[in-house]
Amino acid sequence: MTAWITLGWAATAGSFIGLSGIAGWMRRRSRRTIDTEGDIEGETEGFAAQIHFSLERYKPMERLLAADEFLFLTQMPGYRPEIGKRWKCERRRIFRMYLNELGTDFQTLHRRARTLIAESPEAGSVTVGLLVRQKYTFWRAMAITDIRLSLEGMGIGAVDPRPLLELVEAMRMDVDRLASPDRLNSFA
Repeated sequence: MTAWITLGWAATAGSFIGLSGIAGWMRRRSRRTIDTEGDIEGETEGFAAQIHFSLERYKPMERLLAADEFLFLTQMPGYRPEIGKRWKCERRRIFRMYLNELGTDFQTLHRRARTLIAESPEAGSVTVGLLVRQKYTFWRAMAITDIRLSLEGMGIGAVDPRPLLELVEAMRMDVDRLASPDRLNSFA
C-alpha cells in the first residue's frame, strides 16, 4: 500500500511540475510583445539579406548553461554557493532572452515565407503544409526547451538549444528558396 501512495505522490508532483512549466511558458509568451505587423510589401527578392539573419548570433546559447563553466566557477578562490546560485539564475535569464529573440526571428521568417507563398500561388499546397509543420515543430520544441530550462533550474537535466537553431535555419533556407527566381523547382 505504501508503494502505491508513494507512486501517487510522485505522479502528482510530476504533473504539477509539468503543468507549472507549461503555465510559466504560456505566461511569458503572452506577456511578450512581438511585432508581427511589419511592412513586408515589396521585399520579394533578397529577403535574407534584408533581415540580416545569422545563427552566429545564437552561438552563446550553446555554452550559457554548460556544466564545465560552472565547474570552473566553483574552483575559483572565494566561491560561495550563493554566488553559484545567482550565476545560474542569471545564465537562465539570459538564455530566455535568447529564446525570445529566436522566437521572434522564427516568426519573422515564417511571416516572410507566408507572404512569398501568397504572392506566388504556384508554390502550392505542398509548401503551405511544410510551413504548418515547421511552425508546429518549432513551437513544440520551444515549449520543451522552456520546460527543460525550468527543470534545469531545479537541478534536473540539461538544455540543448541546437534543435531549435536547426529548425530556424531550416526555415531560413526555405525562405531563401521561396525568394529565389527558380522557386518552382525547389519544393517539387
